[in-house]
Amino acid sequence: DSRIKHVYGEWDLQTDTRKTLRAMGSIYAQLNFDEFWEPLKGLSYRVNFGPDFRYYNRGLFVDASSFNRSGSNYALNGTQKTFSWTLDNIISYNRTFGKHNIGATLLHSASAYNNGSVEEKGTSKIAL
Repeated sequence: DSRIKHVYGEWDLQTDTRKTLRAMGSIYAQLNFDEFWEPLKGLSYRVNFGPDFRYYNRGLFVDASSFNRSGSNYALNGTQKTFSWTLDNIISYNRTFGKHNIGATLLHSASAYNNGSVEEKGTSKIAL
């Protein structure tokens, strides 16, 4: 009887494709001031930059004869893109005067997060 639904062969009636790409990094530069002028011995500046890029895509098709669809085809296509970053500024001072040690660190950090996504969905009674 064609009106009786079963899950046998359900895998053949659906296509679900997902793709993910993620790229992360860490870049830094450091400047030691004592290499330029002796009175600044022990003073340094460092900048760190850490980008993080993510891309995600999903494509889904479910045939009308699927157990879950009740006679209509279903399709979905979605994309999500994310970019975030962190920027650190670090100033350090470390110096020894005889038996005395002085150390200090100043840090400033900034970050941002941007996200965008698009998703399209559709149903159809047309048999494919």
